[in-house]
Amino acid sequence: MENTDLIISNLKYGVEPAFTFWASIKPNNHANNLDVKAVTQKINGGLNGYNDRRNRYNNIANILGIDND
Repeated sequence: MENTDLIISNLKYGVEPAFTFWASIKPNNHANNLDVKAVTQKINGGLNGYNDRRNRYNNIANILGIDND
């Protein structure tokens, strides 16, 4: 890709790298079990951002009527 800025400025080019990354770290089992901590560890290699991610998940979980983390 000649213009790497397209990844952040154009949805067409930004989605594929995100899906490729998701597929490479294989967090689906954790995501299916609604395990925000385990998904955070897979994505970040640690718990960086976990509190924010958990809070955002819990806000959506309340709306969807699913268990909070």
